[in-house]
Amino acid sequence: MATIRAVAEAAGVSKTTVSFVMNNTRPQVDRIPLATRERIKACAAALGYYSNPIAASLRTGKRVWIGVMTEVLPNNPGTWAWAPFFEVSLLHGVQRKLAENGYFTLLALRDAESEVQDMDLLASAQIGGLILRAADARAVEKAGELLASGVPVVNIFPRRPTDLFPNIVDLDNVEAGRLAGELVARCGSRNPAFVTQRDDRHALLDRQHGLVETIRAEIGVDPGGCELPLKPNSPIVDNAKAFRLLNDFVSTHRPDALVALDGGTSSVLTAALDYIDVDVPGDISVIGFDSLTCGNTKYRNLSSVSVSWLRAGEVAAQIVVNRVENVEVGSLPRMLPPVFVPGDSTPPDLSHESAVANIFAFVMPEA
Repeated sequence: MATIRAVAEAAGVSKTTVSFVMNNTRPQVDRIPLATRERIKACAAALGYYSNPIAASLRTGKRVWIGVMTEVLPNNPGTWAWAPFFEVSLLHGVQRKLAENGYFTLLALRDAESEVQDMDLLASAQIGGLILRAADARAVEKAGELLASGVPVVNIFPRRPTDLFPNIVDLDNVEAGRLAGELVARCGSRNPAFVTQRDDRHALLDRQHGLVETIRAEIGVDPGGCELPLKPNSPIVDNAKAFRLLNDFVSTHRPDALVALDGGTSSVLTAALDYIDVDVPGDISVIGFDSLTCGNTKYRNLSSVSVSWLRAGEVAAQIVVNRVENVEVGSLPRMLPPVFVPGDSTPPDLSHESAVANIFAFVMPEA
């Protein structure tokens, strides 16, 4: 088996320099010329030498494990058809960026009853940092304690804009609403409307603000609104009541464009449109949010305004890595731009400069 000494001799450098390069030790590695780094890696590959970052961390005391808490299957079964797509994309981005920097993912699948205890377990494992996805109030409080103790924490897509502010990675929701408004105008709509639910989440309110503002400016009308009812004492939409409400709303208001403001309402609207006597997109154009996997008998894929969850995971991971290594992070919170993913629920010629080719842009790393 090749040794670090053999690599050093082949590359004409010291063993320490090889160690810095192979373990991506910062800030030392950043001071080594790129040509030298590439030569060391080429010699290591030729000799079959691979570093062991776990062993290196035991010697140096560097914390190479980064905790990640998310929920691949949320408590709401109504989201199971589409939610794992986004959660796995986010995890892919986190893991990819951590591995690129020589760190490892320590995953905890979030459970409302044990979230704080799981965070305690992660902290006891001497993690170097923590990445949360939409942490609830108790988790935010616990994460605040970790921050105060010097452990970097980043909250992706926070439930409230103040949760762990400014250590946040989020979609620019106002801009996302504006993008949806621009798309509605480009569809030629004269009587647009939006679908939302009884919820005070900042994401929904900000998207609605951006949408209404843009439709007023572009089309000169106030869009109609349809608020879906929730089940008693629950954050889950009452589908039976929502179907009837949507049928009555479309029949009465005759909108020629509908925008659903989040993944849940997009899913409900998609299911309801199967039973409403309209042609999509002939009679009505439909745009969702985070709804890349929604479809019915009238359209295979719902056109969607979204954000790359893979990119969100990468950005959060890089922030944590930079904090661990005392490298400049840049301005926070980090707001990500929305993109348009065309489906077949809007006119086929609908385009926008923010458009991406297909949903694979959200789960596959760039070449």
